[in-house]
Amino acid sequence: MWAFALALLLLFAPHSLGGFPQQATAGPAVVAETRFRLVRVQAGAAAREEAGRFVITDPRTTFYVPGDREVVVYFEWEGPTGPHALEALWKNPEGKVVVVSDLTYEAKQPRFGAYWKLLLTDALPRGLWTVEARVDGEVAGVFHFQVVAGQTPPPAPDVAPELTAGEIYRLATANTVFIERLDPAGLPVGRGSGFVLSPGDLLATNFHVIEAAARLRLLLADGSSVETDEVLAWNRRQNWALLRLNPPRAPGLVRARPNSWAVGDRVYSLDNPTELNRTLLDGNLIGNFAFPHVGERLDVSLSGAPSASGAPLLNARGEVIAIFLPSGAWWGHLTEYRSSYPGNMWRAGALHSMTLAIPLSILPNGVPATTTSLAHLHALGLFAEPLAESPRVNRGTVCKRVNRHGNPALVPTAEGEAFEFLRGREKEAVVFVEWDAGKGRFQSQVRIYDLDNRLKAQSRPGKLNLSDVFVHEWWTVSLAGLEAGIYRADVYVGNKPVWRTYFRVKD
Repeated sequence: MWAFALALLLLFAPHSLGGFPQQATAGPAVVAETRFRLVRVQAGAAAREEAGRFVITDPRTTFYVPGDREVVVYFEWEGPTGPHALEALWKNPEGKVVVVSDLTYEAKQPRFGAYWKLLLTDALPRGLWTVEARVDGEVAGVFHFQVVAGQTPPPAPDVAPELTAGEIYRLATANTVFIERLDPAGLPVGRGSGFVLSPGDLLATNFHVIEAAARLRLLLADGSSVETDEVLAWNRRQNWALLRLNPPRAPGLVRARPNSWAVGDRVYSLDNPTELNRTLLDGNLIGNFAFPHVGERLDVSLSGAPSASGAPLLNARGEVIAIFLPSGAWWGHLTEYRSSYPGNMWRAGALHSMTLAIPLSILPNGVPATTTSLAHLHALGLFAEPLAESPRVNRGTVCKRVNRHGNPALVPTAEGEAFEFLRGREKEAVVFVEWDAGKGRFQSQVRIYDLDNRLKAQSRPGKLNLSDVFVHEWWTVSLAGLEAGIYRADVYVGNKPVWRTYFRVKD
């Protein structure tokens, strides 16, 4: 939780205090790294306080004289608790600081905010204004806005009003379901989320939420459950799937208009911190990316459990814009990841620790009239096999070479750990694992798959003899036969995978 810190009222006729000219465009600006992370900055001509939270009711960056009475600018940060000196520096279109407002505030929670108001008078200079917020002397946020002559244009008739956080939570939970993957015996082997789309007969989720299931159990918000083994539409690479709800069980969420969102917008989703419980997530849209192998992704400042995969990502009006994809679930297809180097998945996709969302705009406008069975998807080779529990890998990675230190009796080590390989410079990659101590004799091998789950290469089966000490094993993967792209390496024991990781090949 965060604290709504304070409200500062600033009414003035501008006067010069000196300043620093700068060029800018309307909207938020990037600031240097600081101890105080800027969570949100927003401006409007009207605002209200709701349950301890400050809400701008008409967010915009252009203001009109005499049409508007005032500009309200709100900053929200995450930072150290304790006393802080807050300042707001207002700069006129010439770049001069005309007023400085300051006070001391005791932050009792890591998230806190402040707002300032500027009275719009006929004497106020027209042009690009700047508000610079400082916390303890550090620049902690900058916002630019335009002041122009004229009357405030009426709001677009098709734009729904913003909802409160409580209203969004109730709307989201009423239309979000848990999806359990069932094995052939009917036992649950994994759980994710999904949500109902208006008019209530479609259910959207991530492809990896349904992957490798024999059947799906949908746990609806009203407490009922439905089982199905059919899928309406899907795209493995883009990581989405649509199911049919017949008859409809919820009113459904309304889709936002395509491209109606922008970096900086406030967004909401649902987490699943404990079994079958939902909590509200709120943050901002902080980036927009187009990945050559999987398509468009939105980067959001949210963090959720892997079982929150498939939950809706909503805008401030309660419209769904994307399918939530928590960082723990990756953008790939397998939540049963079992490695001591989870960074492989991020770095292989050049994603690092991003939390992403799949925009609904990449889904088809129309859907087929008929469904396809999960068994048929499995027969098409679209499902990666779930990981077996035993035997277990203690740790593993992808590297460039293995060092035996010139002595076979010494413990081998992976050297040159890498998650990207250049075909023009490197001829091979090495998959290296350290097996947990145990007993048994097995056959092991590594298999390489592309993002379409097509087998691209595999090693010959080798002998694996586990003992009461760690056993090391590695396989060399030739890059000559692999095109540029992202690949999955599965380590098999017998006919079951027990460990997997990802790497990228680049030209």
